[in-house]
Amino acid sequence: MQFEINTELVNTELSKLKKLNYNKFRWWRRYDTKIKPSPKNTHISVLIKYKELELSHYFWMIKKVEMDINDMYEKYKNDYGKFTYESSLLRSQRRRLIEDFERDENERLKTIQKGIMDEFDISLEQYENELFKFEGTLEEFYIYLKKKY
Repeated sequence: MQFEINTELVNTELSKLKKLNYNKFRWWRRYDTKIKPSPKNTHISVLIKYKELELSHYFWMIKKVEMDINDMYEKYKNDYGKFTYESSLLRSQRRRLIEDFERDENERLKTIQKGIMDEFDISLEQYENELFKFEGTLEEFYIYLKKKY
């Protein structure tokens, strides 16, 4: 059940985020990005340059909750019933963060797809073909497409 998480990396990434005050409507969120998101019509090259389409900040919050669940497991590993009871809030928090993460990542992927298809005037089929055969970062992918198209 337990797996290794790089605590130092998670704490470093969380330190780059803004700590949130408690909100009864979004109690599972503890952090938010420090930068304000760009407007919807921002050019794809600007979003890529400022790394606004990189991995969602929810990922690091999920990892922090998983670290807390692992710590609780170590504490109650001889009493699974107690562990289940004590960790229920953390597991609920993780579930909601995963939902937020998936929603945020889907939005980012849609933004990337639309931005690249509009920028280079390519079809969805061309976009997918290029994407599946390319290995590298988003910025490298953009540069590759800029040279090709």
